Amino acid sequence: MRAIPITLRPLLASFATLLVLATAGADASSRAIVTVAYDGVTQQVHPVWIQTVDGRQQPQPLRDTLWLEPGKHTLRLAARFDDNAVARRGRIDSRAPQHGVLEIQVEAGKRYLIGAKVDPRNAADWTPVVLRVEDVGAR
Repeated sequence: MRAIPITLRPLLASFATLLVLATAGADASSRAIVTVAYDGVTQQVHPVWIQTVDGRQQPQPLRDTLWLEPGKHTLRLAARFDDNAVARRGRIDSRAPQHGVLEIQVEAGKRYLIGAKVDPRNAADWTPVVLRVEDVGAR
C-alpha cells in the first residue's frame, strides 16, 4: 500500500469535509422540484424558460430545474417553441402574450413538470400549466 504524501493529506481532508457538509444539507425530501417538461409536445405542451420566481430574476443562463421550499410560488415563464412549433403557430401577433404567470402550490418530495399549453384553436395563445406531478423517487 502506497502512502499519500503529507502535502496532499490536508487537501484530501478538506475535500472530504466539504463532501460531507454538502450532502448533509441536500435532503431532497424537504423541498419540491420544479422542472421544465420536454415530453409534453404530443399534448400541445411546450418547454418554457423560468424567468422569475416570486419576483426574483433567475441567474443566466436560465435553468430548467429549481428546488423550492414547500408553499405557494409565482413563476414568470416564457414559452420556448422549436422551429416546427413556430411554423405551426404562424406569425405571432404582437398583442399575443409573450410571458405567462404560473401560481403554484408545491409540496416537499414532489416534482412538478411545467410547460406552455398551446390552444389548438388559436396557436398564438398559450397558458402556463403543470403537466404532471411525480413523487421525487418515481421515474
